[in-house]
Amino acid sequence: YTGAAPFNGREQSVLLEQLPNGITAAYTGNEATDAGTYTARAVLTVSDPANYNTPAVSDCIWAIMKADHDMSGIRWNYDEGSLVYDGERKTIELCGLPASVTATYSDNSGVKAGSYTAKASFETSDNNYVDPDPVSIDWSIGKADYDMSGVAWDYDGSFVYDATPKRIEVTGLPEGVSVSYEGNTAVDAGTYTAVAKFDINTSDYNVPESMYCEWSIEKAD
Repeated sequence: YTGAAPFNGREQSVLLEQLPNGITAAYTGNEATDAGTYTARAVLTVSDPANYNTPAVSDCIWAIMKADHDMSGIRWNYDEGSLVYDGERKTIELCGLPASVTATYSDNSGVKAGSYTAKASFETSDNNYVDPDPVSIDWSIGKADYDMSGVAWDYDGSFVYDATPKRIEVTGLPEGVSVSYEGNTAVDAGTYTAVAKFDINTSDYNVPESMYCEWSIEKAD
């Protein structure tokens, strides 16, 4: 015996080496399969007891080390950019864990858009294996885009100068989106460029891009 070997699921044993001819050994405690520490004893017998004393050997404390789980097949059920805010809770977990390994997670679940760091610590129910080292992953819930398909300028080209202010605005804004304008009000005849700039009150959505509209007030007769 030169040192503990790792658990491999098969029976392992220790034996005396270099016994002289005429001596045999009977063993106890020298065979085991599971990880642990054992005491091997050998009782020696000589074939010629009339001429030789029976020798004795000291006990051997020997061990089978706990093995490492094969964790090469584990992966997170997450692809970067795959999660987008929708008001529902998002959770990521590990797949491919060995049968006797359970994972305890932290920061692997969230609702709000943002960046997270998920951590998994492990525990094994098989005493022949050591608990695997913890793992972590940076993951995120992306900001959502507002549905702006129903947003439009309330302008149909019908303005004619009459000395009163004319104004155009956007309609159909989704809830949570506010708007400020530039160039959307005029009195005199001419062509103008209106700009609608949007703002939101949440960090879960992207700010919609500004909208532009070329509009005019025709000369009166």
